[in-house]
Amino acid sequence: MPGFSGIHCETDIQECDSNPCLNDGTCTDHVNSFSCKCATGFTGSTCGTEIIECANDPCKNGADCLDLLNGVYCDCKAGYTGHLCDTTINECISDPCQHGGTCHDLINGYNCNCVSGFVGADCEIDFDECASNPCQNEGLCTDEVNGYSCSCVSGFVGVHCETGFGYLVIMMGITAISGVTLYLYRRTSLMKRQQKEATRKEKLKSNFHQLVHLPSQKSQLPAQLSISGHNTYITTS
Repeated sequence: MPGFSGIHCETDIQECDSNPCLNDGTCTDHVNSFSCKCATGFTGSTCGTEIIECANDPCKNGADCLDLLNGVYCDCKAGYTGHLCDTTINECISDPCQHGGTCHDLINGYNCNCVSGFVGADCEIDFDECASNPCQNEGLCTDEVNGYSCSCVSGFVGVHCETGFGYLVIMMGITAISGVTLYLYRRTSLMKRQQKEATRKEKLKSNFHQLVHLPSQKSQLPAQLSISGHNTYITTS
């Protein structure tokens, strides 16, 4: 009878004695046969065939597969991680966006959506609103977060120091029975203050020529014109 030996066929032949199972497979004897339990990574009746795990393309997202005796190794592309490269790396975990910027995760990167007033890859730069010189007429610009302010020189007002102003004030008062003194106070804008002193004096004389003779009591009084700095005094006595 197959599988037995001896004069009376009393001995079961041990088919596993010849170590038929390869690659560390475990042999189990049967009557007139054997079976092999293969180690991981091998297949076949005698475990002689290596299993090619990469044939099933287990690695994800374009990773390269390297077949091992006991599995596979996946060489992940940039931006992915995990045994099978199936997990996206979140670059926003480190909170790279500064000054309240919002981080958007990308494949192998990120993008920062900056709040108003900040620029740069990580919103790290305070945008200089004074770079465009918004303040007019020699006003001093101070950069602020998402804005600016203008400090105007004397004679100008407005958000951008765009409005100039100047005026004349005439005050009259009786200082004696025999005479009247007129005080003329003059304020000018920055441009008028840059005019030549001689030209300014001539204009003052011309503008107030009609005021040099003023009546006092019952007679016409001689007038004297005196100019000093930005104030003009016309005095009669």
